[in-house]
This record gives sequence, structure tokens and C-alpha cells, in this order.
Amino acid sequence: MKRAYLLILLLTSLSIQEMYGSKVRTISSNEGLSNNAVYCIHQDDYGQLYLGTADGLNIWNGHSIELFMAKDGFNHFAGNTIREIHSTRQGKLILQTNYGIARVDPLKREVDFYKDLGFSRKTAVTDDGNIYTVDSNMHLRYLEVESG
Repeated sequence: MKRAYLLILLLTSLSIQEMYGSKVRTISSNEGLSNNAVYCIHQDDYGQLYLGTADGLNIWNGHSIELFMAKDGFNHFAGNTIREIHSTRQGKLILQTNYGIARVDPLKREVDFYKDLGFSRKTAVTDDGNIYTVDSNMHLRYLEVESG
């Protein structure tokens, strides 16, 4: 009985040491992040992390950071502060910025921007990619953007 107790005590102390011995790492502009103010994070089905910062959308693949740019070399996010990131079933990202909503196709590097939605207090996206927002007047707004 005494041995079982000592074995449990030893295993518990090892697990506590492992928990406190973990290596927490900070990812910052030193690693290539466009801005140290990160507002939101989204992980896609392939494991990539999309980081919404005060200066654009960054992609972290677990080893390096890339600033997202559309195929024409611009980002089209209007304001560049990414407040929320959502995804659709089709693999597109819906970004809430200070000045509207952007729909991003990360594979094709295409961006559609919906400035008529303006700043929203909260955004929700259905699986089909339809966007619901609550505007500054607390009105619910809806935009159907996906087909099929």
C-alpha cells in the first residue's frame, strides 16, 4: 500500500513539473507579424492560423508568418484592423474590419469588400456564407453573399 501511495505521489509530481515546465512562446513583429496587437484568431481545416491584427491579416503556418495580400498586391480591407474572422463551408474567410466586411478566398487570393455594412458591433456567418451583423444602431442586417 505504501509503495502504491509513493508511486501515485511520484507520478503526480512529474505531471505537475511537466505542466509548469512547458515553453510558452510569444509571436510578435520580431517573427514577422504585421502588428503586435492581435484582435482575433481563426484556424482553418488545414491547420493554418489566421491572425487579425491592427495592421492586416497574417497567416501563421506553425513556422513562419505571412502578411496576406490579394493577388493584385493589395489587401482591400478598408481600415486594415481585423476585429473578427469567420469561415464558410466553402473555405472563404469573412473579416470584420472597422469600416465593413471583407470576404477573402485565401487560395485564390481574392477579396470582396462590402463597405455598405460599415462597422458592426457583432458579426455571424452561416455555413453557406451569408452574413448577419448588428450595426451601431443595434439593427440586425443581413447579406447573402454565397451562391449554391
